[in-house]
Amino acid sequence: AGAAMRALMAHEGIGRGFGSKVREEAEAAARAQAEDDPDRRDLRDQRVITIDPEGAKDHDDAIAVAEEGEGIRLWVHIADVSRYVPAGGAIDREAERRGCSVYLPGTVDPMLPERLSNDICSLRPGEDRKAVTAHMLVMPDGSVTSEGFHRSLIRSDRRLTYPEVDAFLEGDASLGDDVMEQEVRLAMELGRRLRARRMRRGALDVVTSEPRFRFDGDRVEGVDMETQTDSHSLIEECMIAANEAVARFLIARKVPALYRVHADPE
Repeated sequence: AGAAMRALMAHEGIGRGFGSKVREEAEAAARAQAEDDPDRRDLRDQRVITIDPEGAKDHDDAIAVAEEGEGIRLWVHIADVSRYVPAGGAIDREAERRGCSVYLPGTVDPMLPERLSNDICSLRPGEDRKAVTAHMLVMPDGSVTSEGFHRSLIRSDRRLTYPEVDAFLEGDASLGDDVMEQEVRLAMELGRRLRARRMRRGALDVVTSEPRFRFDGDRVEGVDMETQTDSHSLIEECMIAANEAVARFLIARKVPALYRVHADPE
């Protein structure tokens, strides 16, 4: 399996590592991470969590929730990569050439050097991280009545995994923190509100499964089909809500922006 994977990556022109200029620029950015940004909002006292697959190597988004009257306030924190990637620099040019990170069973060829993608731009628990934050108030009918955006400084409280959250929601396990368990339940209610409204608007509900390979050293031991669960849906709804909020912001101000169009489904 390992040899076949390396051959595939070589054939596709990926997995060749990063050049010295890119690595040097990433190290310089890492050294500058402690610099203060006076206009950045300090949210380090907020309880923030990440929810990702078990084998995730980086954590680029996090959420926080709180009750606010009849509504639920949602904060979506996205790692502020632009803070560390100078426009037109070596990292920026290499990232443009790659276009995206490429995920293959058991490995990933990242768009950015690991010093950024797996370290200072990864929202690790207990570590100060610079982020871009979207916050919105979600009402019982799923409507968003207020929203805003700012650059922030956050500190994640805990890294949760999809299986861990699903086991808790199904009553099979505890998260070991009563306050966090209440917040996860509140986040699930928020996700249900957002999803119900999206379905009423005519959203396409595509149910898919994804193969996850299990390895025993260099040999494939088996494959499991991973389907979307409540924890997956929760994070998906939060990210869609943040993207829609940004879209409304840009449309209202007639700001030109890049956006992605997917091919028609089969």
